[in-house]
Amino acid sequence: MLGEKNRYISLLKQKAGELSAVRDLTPGIWDSWNPLFELLAEENLAQPVIRDDAISEISNSCRNGALIFVDFDAVDFLTANIIGEILGGLEQRGLIPVPVVSISSNQQIRTAVNAFINNNNRARRAGVRLFFGDPGTNTAGNVNDLVNATGLDVEASHLFIDLEFINSDFLPTLTVAFPAIVAPLPYLADWNSVTPVGTGFPRILEIPGSSNAQIPRTEWELFNSVRGQLSNQVNRLDFGDYAVTNPELIDNFDPRTMQVSPKVIYTADASWIAYKGRSSRGRGFGETLAMCQALVQRPEFLGGNYSAGDLYIYNRAQNIATQGNSGTWKRVATNHHITFVANQVANTL
Repeated sequence: MLGEKNRYISLLKQKAGELSAVRDLTPGIWDSWNPLFELLAEENLAQPVIRDDAISEISNSCRNGALIFVDFDAVDFLTANIIGEILGGLEQRGLIPVPVVSISSNQQIRTAVNAFINNNNRARRAGVRLFFGDPGTNTAGNVNDLVNATGLDVEASHLFIDLEFINSDFLPTLTVAFPAIVAPLPYLADWNSVTPVGTGFPRILEIPGSSNAQIPRTEWELFNSVRGQLSNQVNRLDFGDYAVTNPELIDNFDPRTMQVSPKVIYTADASWIAYKGRSSRGRGFGETLAMCQALVQRPEFLGGNYSAGDLYIYNRAQNIATQGNSGTWKRVATNHHITFVANQVANTL
C-alpha cells in the first residue's frame, strides 16, 4: 500500500520472468515497493482470453491487498469494457489496481479509466505517465485533458516522469536539464507522489561471450543528483526503474533461429554486474555454473539468504540448482534487483 514514506516503483513487463520474480518476493518488500505492470498481448488473441490471462497472471504473482499500477498502452486495441473488466477482476482477486494513462493513451483507455475510478465510491486515483519527450509548449493542456477525461483526483494520484533509457554519456547534461524541465509541470506540488523513472540497462548486452562487465545504473545516479532539487517541490518523491529490462522490446525475437547466450545479472550499489556466456546453441546454459561460482566470490554478493534470486545463484554455484534457461535467469535477476533496490531506497530516502 502506498503511504507517506518514499517508495520504490518497478516498471515490469507482463512476462513470465518478471511475474515469477514478483511471486517469489518476501512479503516485507511490499512495505516499501509497488509494481507498475505494462500489459502485453498479441492482437490476434480473443479479448476475453487476454482479460483472463492478465487477471490470473498478475493476481497470482502479487501479495493479497497490494496496490499495483496497470498500464494498457501496449494493448490499446482492447475495448473499454475489457479494460474495465481487467481492472475489476484484479480488484475481485484482492488487489488494489490503479490504472495508468499517458498523453498517447487512446479514447478507449481514457473511457475505461474514467468509468473505473469514478464507480462505486473508489478513490479517484490514477497514474499519469509522462515520457521525457512529451513535455513541451502544450504539456499543461495535455495533462489537463487527461485529468478531465479520466476525472482523476490529482491529490490522490501519481505522476511518473519516464526517461526510458538513460545513456551515461548524457548524464551531465541531463542532470542539469531534468529539474528545469520538471519544475513547470502542471500540479507538481499537488500529486500524491512524483516518480522519475528510467534505466541504464541496455537493450542488447554488448559484451563478449565468456566475459563479464559492470554496467552503470544511470537512473540511480541521476536520481541522487537531482533529488535534492526536486524533493522540496513535490509532496513525495519516489524512485522508479525498469528492474533489469530495457524499455524497448526486441521485435520479432524467435529463439529457434536467433542466438541466445546465458546471462547472469546482479544488481549492486551503483551498477549491474553482468556475466555473459557463449551461444547456448549446443551448450545450453551450463556456463551459468562457472558464472555463479565467480559471482558468489565477489564482495558484492549478499549471500544465499538475501532473496530468492540470491539463493538460486548460491545453489547454482554449488551445482545444486539446475542450469535453467533465459526465463530462469530473468526471474533470478529481477527478484534480486527488486529486493536490493527496495532496501536501497528505504535506507536512502
